[in-house]
Parts: sequence; structure tokens; C-alpha cells
Amino acid sequence: MTSAAALGELLLSRSLDDPELQAVKDTDGPGGRVPATTPDLPVDRLACELLPTAKNVREFRVVNGLTRGALTDALADKDAGTVVHA
Repeated sequence: MTSAAALGELLLSRSLDDPELQAVKDTDGPGGRVPATTPDLPVDRLACELLPTAKNVREFRVVNGLTRGALTDALADKDAGTVVHA
């Protein structure tokens, strides 16, 4: 996710008043719930830096789009990917 894409995702989520944000990547995160300050997350650092001050989004999920069933599980709110929280 580029800096512009990260900012765009947060702004879109804010404008839709939607606290759920999913980032689909082609790599895995560390798994589980991790703070936004975790180094080497597979998302742009800007998304992590903006997270603590975001109004609606308090966390987002990073899902490997190349793993069969991972996106389906994430959208069904099952345990999939990495949840990054403020």
C-alpha cells in the first residue's frame, strides 16, 4: 500500500463512517493482534502513524490475498490475517 493509498483508505473509511478497514496484500503479516508501532508490518508506515489520530478507524486487518480463503474468512469476521490496532 503506497502512502497515498494508505491515506485514501483511512479517508474513505472516515467519509463512510465505517470503522472496518481491510488491507489486502500479497504477503503475510505477523499474525494475531499487534500495535501499529510494530516494525516491519506489510503496510505503509503512514497508515500506522495516522491510526492513533483517526476518528473512526481504531484498527485495520491485513490479509494475504494470495492465501486461499483468507479474504473470505476476514470478510466473514473470522480469525484471518493480522489486526493492527492503535
